[in-house]
Amino acid sequence: MRIPPGPKPGSRIRVKGKRRPSPFSQARGDLYLTIELLPHPFFRFQGDDIISEIPIRPDESVLGSQIKVPTPDGIQSSSSAQASV
Repeated sequence: MRIPPGPKPGSRIRVKGKRRPSPFSQARGDLYLTIELLPHPFFRFQGDDIISEIPIRPDESVLGSQIKVPTPDGIQSSSSAQASV
């Protein structure tokens, strides 16, 4: 079964024709799956955004710096990222 990217907790996915056959007509109904996401140790959702907290030193905050940022697919990037201080 393929789950489309970006499901939110509580989202429902319809799987057409995968329910048990009806005892009256033998037609198969649709199966509905409800998405539950387990907590991640580093990332969390905030609305449509994925949030992570990365510790930085005070001088990096004041003077600016390039840091490696972990991403959900495991790639470390030193390119610009939006930060809230």
